[in-house]
Amino acid sequence: MPHFTWIGLTHRSTFSPTFSCVPAKKSLRGCLMLARLLTKIKITRPMRTAYHFLLVLLSGCTLPVLGHAGEPVIDESKVIVTDPDLSMGDLILTMPGWAAGLYGSVGVGGVNAEVSESVLDLAPNIDMIGALNAELRREKWGVIFDGLYIKMSADGDTPGRLLSNVNVGVKESILEGAVAYRVFESDKGWIDLLAGARYMYMGSTLQMTVDNAGVTSVSQELSSRVIDRAVQSAKDEVNKRLPQLLADLSTELSDRVQDRVADRVDGIREDLKDRIEDGLGARPRGTGIGDRIGDSGPVRDAIKEYAKATAEARVEQARVNAGLLRQAILAKAEKRRDEAEKNLAKAIEARIKDTIPETELAASTNWVDPFIGFRARAILCDQWYAALRGDIGGFGIGSELTWNAFAALGYQMKENTTLELGYRHLSIDYESGGFSMDASMSGPYLGLGVTF
Repeated sequence: MPHFTWIGLTHRSTFSPTFSCVPAKKSLRGCLMLARLLTKIKITRPMRTAYHFLLVLLSGCTLPVLGHAGEPVIDESKVIVTDPDLSMGDLILTMPGWAAGLYGSVGVGGVNAEVSESVLDLAPNIDMIGALNAELRREKWGVIFDGLYIKMSADGDTPGRLLSNVNVGVKESILEGAVAYRVFESDKGWIDLLAGARYMYMGSTLQMTVDNAGVTSVSQELSSRVIDRAVQSAKDEVNKRLPQLLADLSTELSDRVQDRVADRVDGIREDLKDRIEDGLGARPRGTGIGDRIGDSGPVRDAIKEYAKATAEARVEQARVNAGLLRQAILAKAEKRRDEAEKNLAKAIEARIKDTIPETELAASTNWVDPFIGFRARAILCDQWYAALRGDIGGFGIGSELTWNAFAALGYQMKENTTLELGYRHLSIDYESGGFSMDASMSGPYLGLGVTF
């Protein structure tokens, strides 16, 4: 009855097989003859391909070979067992909850609105929010992905008299990818260095509601400030040149006085711009509307005309007071001044209404910010730890500057589960086209992490 002799086959990662042939004593000659025969066979490409395919299928197995009688003998010292590390590392998924408020300035189409809304103010107005953090880690290296999408709306600062309401809507998407390298690790904690890029998408809408009664009131106040400045300037110039004005009745001299008064009154436009911003409930020049109204042609022309008309009436009044018979000329000058005063208030009111947008303004943009930073963890006791992260980026490549800071207290719930409670702050300074944002998002953070 025939017996079997075993030929053990092992397989290395380079696909170079190693055979251990231990035949029975009487079969040694047969093995030598088989070896001589194989050396005379020409190996073709198809045969080599089939050979490699069989090695893959039979790797780690043993093949029975029909031999002569005798007990099978296996030389275990020549059997090579390979167990390559196929692990891809740890996968850490975190479900973060970031209750961030919005603070700063958001601009759309050249119109800026100041926003200062805490998470308690924004919570009723959050339409959608989603976030996910994933990290693949192996030894000292890690790859991090972080995503956030939020859509919300908020009322701006309490509007001034020019507006009855301001509403700001924001859509924001943040996608972050980074590489982490561990530079320090001990039983007390670890420190990683970070380098990556943050993709930002920002879309904003701005809706202002004009208060017509407030516009009329503010326009009259602004007109009164122009009148006061013009009257005082005309008085100063006429008193300074009174002897000359009484001796020289030419229109040329009167025109020079009018031009001088107009130049002095023109400087009040800077004050008007700030007061218009106050009427919008914004910080000085916060919306840019004040600049557009104060620098507009109709307003400048109305201020200039009133200043000149006031100066002319003051000159003729001084001449009449000195006994010169110019009552008819004075009456004409006063009529010009009164008409200029009426036109001044109307011009300011019309320009305010034309400049404040009544329709919703919208703009969006996206950019990529490179950033560098660090993160660290310090073990406080058996299950408690402190986590810290900070990074800075932008550098004028995407935004002018962006920085991110995070601190939390963590609890190791299970071997693969952590819970973190902390605070995060993200600051952005960006401007391009019709969109600008100089604001920050900050608020409490709660994250549940699971390691697979």
